[in-house]
Amino acid sequence: MGFELPLFIDYLKETKNASQSTVSSYQRDLKKMESYFEEQGIADVESVTSTSLNSYVLYLEKQGLSTATVSRNVASMKAFFHYACRSAQIKEDPAESIKAPHIEKKLPEVLSMEETVRLLEQPSGSSPKELRDKAMLELLYATGMRVSELITVKLSDVNLILNYVVCRDGEKERVIPFGDNAKAALDHYLQHGRMYLVREDDIKAWRDYNDLHFIQCACRFTENCTSCGGGRGSKRDEMKELIAQFRKISPFIESNIFNSVQNVNLRTIIGYHKDEEAYCFLDDYDERKSREDS
Repeated sequence: MGFELPLFIDYLKETKNASQSTVSSYQRDLKKMESYFEEQGIADVESVTSTSLNSYVLYLEKQGLSTATVSRNVASMKAFFHYACRSAQIKEDPAESIKAPHIEKKLPEVLSMEETVRLLEQPSGSSPKELRDKAMLELLYATGMRVSELITVKLSDVNLILNYVVCRDGEKERVIPFGDNAKAALDHYLQHGRMYLVREDDIKAWRDYNDLHFIQCACRFTENCTSCGGGRGSKRDEMKELIAQFRKISPFIESNIFNSVQNVNLRTIIGYHKDEEAYCFLDDYDERKSREDS
C-alpha cells in the first residue's frame, strides 16, 4: 500500500496546492493507517474494506485520542480513498460509508477588553527583546495573522509607509493592513532593537557584501563571537556582566541605561556612504540575502 501514498501526496501539492502543514498532517495520518493495516496483514490498497476501516477507527478511539483527532484521521482516510477510486487504483471507495465521530462544538474563549490591554502592555520595557515582543504582539493583534506566518515574516514583507504586511503560507500569500499602534511598535523595534538581535552570520554577510573589511569580527554585535576564536569574548556579554554589577547597587540602573539609548538611531550607526550617497544595509538586506540563497 505504501507506493500509493507518495502519489496522493504529490496530488495534494501539485493539483490541490495544499499548504505544507496540510500535506504534513495528511502524510502523518496516512502513515499511521498504513502501519496499522500492515500489522493486520493488509499489504495493498485493493484489500482494504469498509469493515477494516471501521476497525481502524475503533482502534484510534481505543488509543484515547480526542474526538477531533479521530475525526481528522477519518477525513484523511476518506480523502485518500476517494483519490484512489478516482484515479482507478481501486474500483469502489471503501471509505464512502465511514462516518467521522461527532465533534461537540464549543464557543471559543476570548479575552476581555481589559485582558487584551494587559496583554499588549506586558512588554513595557526598552530592552531589544521587549521591543521585539511588543512589536510581535501588536502585529498579531492588528492583523489576526497566524503565529506560523508571523515567525516567517521578512523585513521586505513589512511596508511602514502604506501600513501593510505580506503573509506567506507555502505558495499562498496575502496582504494585511495594520494600524498606527502596530506601525509605531514595529518602527521602534526596527530602529532601536533589531540590530542587537541579528545573528553573527548575518553581520558577517553584511560586512562581506559591502566590502567593509575594517570590521574583523562581529563580537560587538552578537551574543557569542566565533570570528576571533572566543579569546576576547563577546562585548555584549561584557556589558551584561557590568550591568549585573550595577543592578546590585540599584534596580533602576538597568532600565535607565536602556532609556538613555532609546533615541539612538541604529540606521545611522550602521549606515555607510557609497558614491556620495548614504545607505543602510537594513533597507534591502533581507531581500538581497533571499536572492543570494535562492
